[in-house]
Amino acid sequence: MQLGGGNYAESMRGVQIGLANITDEASGVQIGVFNHAKRLHGLQIGLLNHAEDGVPSECL
Repeated sequence: MQLGGGNYAESMRGVQIGLANITDEASGVQIGVFNHAKRLHGLQIGLLNHAEDGVPSECL
C-alpha cells in the first residue's frame, strides 16, 4: 500500500492512495485526483484516470 501526496512505483500491487498516483505496471486499485498507469490490471478511481493500455470505459 502506498499512501501520500504523490506516489510513483515501477510495479505496484495492492492499493495506491494519493493526489497523484503514477506507475508503470499497476495490479490493484489507484485512488486519487490523477491516476496514471502504463499497464493496468485493476481499477482507477479519480477525476483524471489514464491507462496507456486501457480500454475506454464509463466514468465512475
